[in-house]
Amino acid sequence: MSNMKEIKTRIDGVMDTRKITNAMYLIASAKLRKANEELARTRPYFNAAQAEVKRVFRTAGQANSRYFYPDDPNEALDGCY
Repeated sequence: MSNMKEIKTRIDGVMDTRKITNAMYLIASAKLRKANEELARTRPYFNAAQAEVKRVFRTAGQANSRYFYPDDPNEALDGCY
C-alpha cells in the first residue's frame, strides 16, 4: 500500500507543478503583451526623433553616421526592435 500512496503523492505534486507553470506562463504572456503595447506607443516618438537627428546630419554635411546612413540598408535602425 505504501507504494500506491507514493505514486498518488507524486501525481499530486506533478499536477501542482503544472498549475504553477501554467500561472507563470499566463503572467509572462501578460507582461509581454504590455511591453509590446508600450513599444508600439513609443515607436512614433522614436521615429520622429530619428528623423530629426537624420535631418541635422544631412544639413551638417560633414557628419556621417553608420546608424542613419548604413552601407547596408538592412542595418538601419528601422529594423531594430
